[in-house]
Amino acid sequence: MTVSLYEISQNTACDESDFLLGSGTIKLTTFGGLVLSTMKFGNPAFFKASGGVAQAHLIASDLDCAATGTVAFYKCYNDLMQLFFSGTVGLATIGQYDMYINTTRIEQHGTCRIDIFNLAWPPICFATTTTLYEPMQEPAVVAVGHELDGGTIKLLAAGGLVLSSGMTFSNPAFGAVAAGGIVTANAIGTDNNPANTGTAVEFQFLDATSKLIMSGSVGVAGSGADLIMNTNNIIAGVAVSITSLTMQVPQRCSP
Repeated sequence: MTVSLYEISQNTACDESDFLLGSGTIKLTTFGGLVLSTMKFGNPAFFKASGGVAQAHLIASDLDCAATGTVAFYKCYNDLMQLFFSGTVGLATIGQYDMYINTTRIEQHGTCRIDIFNLAWPPICFATTTTLYEPMQEPAVVAVGHELDGGTIKLLAAGGLVLSSGMTFSNPAFGAVAAGGIVTANAIGTDNNPANTGTAVEFQFLDATSKLIMSGSVGVAGSGADLIMNTNNIIAGVAVSITSLTMQVPQRCSP
């Protein structure tokens, strides 16, 4: 997966997460799932995002931890206890984790706190194995999709040559979200006069003001590319179109 999100859409997704996690809960668990500690987000949960990163407001400490053990995972819930995302926990000096704490050892009836918790977006900004759950997938993909209302699609060859820049998203760009955090694009306008001939290897999605929102690879079926076309050979002056496009925030995320 090589899709990249850019700052304007990163900030939008982070701020949507802030709204959804206000007064929510963080649980720290062992590898086997035993809950060691439960802490509460503030409301709002995060400061306004910048650079695709939002820092949490003060998280209420757990003054009476439930059990003794070694922390392996965190889980974030909204105020209705719907699981939004989870990830790995560890020491900053040992390995790569999604959340770092000063000690992974929790003692029953002891105190546990998280001094700094940054939410980075997109999910590929998390360190290792963050998992998003449907209550988080759906609003996140909708938030990013709205950034593309009335926007533009570019197809580029290797080296950055723009082959096509005339395909346009509708306003709104996508329809209602479906189960699993999937949205399907509304009608996409055809580029009737592509500028150059070549093989498209990259797409760029831009908003209505031409700010870059998302980019990724282009290929044909079986290529493993992010955007699959029946042919990625573009010919100058010959119309090119996308008849169906779906977008999804993945559940399993990796760097």
